[in-house]
Amino acid sequence: MKAVWIFAIFWVAALGYWVFRFFSQVDYLTTGFAGGRVPDSAISLKLQLLSVVSLSLLVGCLIGRNTGSRGPK
Repeated sequence: MKAVWIFAIFWVAALGYWVFRFFSQVDYLTTGFAGGRVPDSAISLKLQLLSVVSLSLLVGCLIGRNTGSRGPK
């Protein structure tokens, strides 16, 4: 169960960072000020990949735990 919490924490942190960067980009595009920073595409891609992988692992852990599958009988 501890692994599920670790994946959940990483996923929430990555998602929060991605949302923060997204709104920074929207602010930059709508206002045109230099205060907003357009996110680097490589960082954004790595962050989205991290979010997808950690979310899929979290869902896999939860499904495996809830179904109680112990392999073929």
